[in-house]
Parts: sequence; structure tokens; C-alpha cells
Amino acid sequence: MSYVIIVDDDPASLRMAQTMVAQLDWEYVGTSNGAEALAEAQRRKPDLFLSDTNMPGMGGIELLKIVESDENFRGIPVILMSGENREIEARENGAAAFIQKPFRLEDLRAAIEKAM
Repeated sequence: MSYVIIVDDDPASLRMAQTMVAQLDWEYVGTSNGAEALAEAQRRKPDLFLSDTNMPGMGGIELLKIVESDENFRGIPVILMSGENREIEARENGAAAFIQKPFRLEDLRAAIEKAM
């Protein structure tokens, strides 16, 4: 079974993403910022990160840059999500995909298929 680390500081958005990931039969853990996500990834290496872009401390773009530069995580796809249209910024920074919130299960499924 595939494993995803979901990163979002908004509890409602985090619950929504967790529900959708569960519907896709993926295991997941939810975290509220990039630092927590990296700590969790040290415990169990994910197949994918699904991260909000705007969070206090370490946001999704910063998380993406660390994942790409760290040999322990390099190659793990990062899908970024935001309520703002930040698709160009996400792609320019190497995101595997971008989803604008609010999104549907079909949007998440398509992003994961593209990322994997």
C-alpha cells in the first residue's frame, strides 16, 4: 500500500485531504507544517508528499526544495496545493503537480497519477 504525508496547517483542509487520500486506498499521516512532515519522513519514507504552499514556518515550496536536495528524499514526488493559483510557481520549483483548493477527488487522483 502506498504512503503519503499530507501537510496543511488548516485543520479543515487537512481533514478533507486525508479523507480523499483514504478513499484512494492510500495510507497517510497528516502534519501541520513542513518541519513536521520531514520529521515524519525520517520515521517512514513516503511515496508522496501532498503539501499546502502557504504555512507558517516551512511552507510547501521550502519543503519541496529540501526534498529535492536531500539524498534521503530525492525522487519522492511533491504535489503542491493552494487556495491561490500558484501553479506556475509550483512548476518552476519542480513540483510534480499542483492542485488548486478546493479540489475534488478526481483532481487529486489525476495529480497523483501524473506525479507517480
